[in-house]
Amino acid sequence: MKTILLFTGVLFVLGACSTKKTESTSTADSLSITAELADNPAPISLAFSPLGGFSVKNSVAMQDTVNFILLESQEDIDKNFVYEKSATQQLVQPEFIINFMVAMVCLPTDYQTTLGVEKVEVGTDAINVYVTSTRGTKGSIPNKPTLLFAVERRDGFSKMQFYVNGIKNKALMLPVN
Repeated sequence: MKTILLFTGVLFVLGACSTKKTESTSTADSLSITAELADNPAPISLAFSPLGGFSVKNSVAMQDTVNFILLESQEDIDKNFVYEKSATQQLVQPEFIINFMVAMVCLPTDYQTTLGVEKVEVGTDAINVYVTSTRGTKGSIPNKPTLLFAVERRDGFSKMQFYVNGIKNKALMLPVN
């Protein structure tokens, strides 16, 4: 029995070692690769910049768990938000001519919630904004998580589509210049 197993093992090893190697004579067609890339181009990324230190005023009505507000002027910011005196960041005046100003505001919660912007891309019919919302530990004081951020202005788009943690959420209509 051992002899049969040994003989079978030796045949198997010899068979595995003696495979015929062939070289490929085909070449990659650079034109077809270029055409394939043209069909599926990489999305264009847009610049974005968070503006820290703001909190939403109690007078702002919120309908959803996560709300997005398009801010068109400094008056919109002053009317809806307050700059925290305890903020460690220096107050930066937003540039409304070259940027869209957006606020992401959540309903009041007892949990410490961190909001962030992951990326901003140009889609086929909208500017796609990917944001994150991470819930942390429970605190003793309710808060309204707030994030203001600037997105590079791009002509030719009528809406801004938001994705929260990778899931399609709300879209805002953009003003026509």
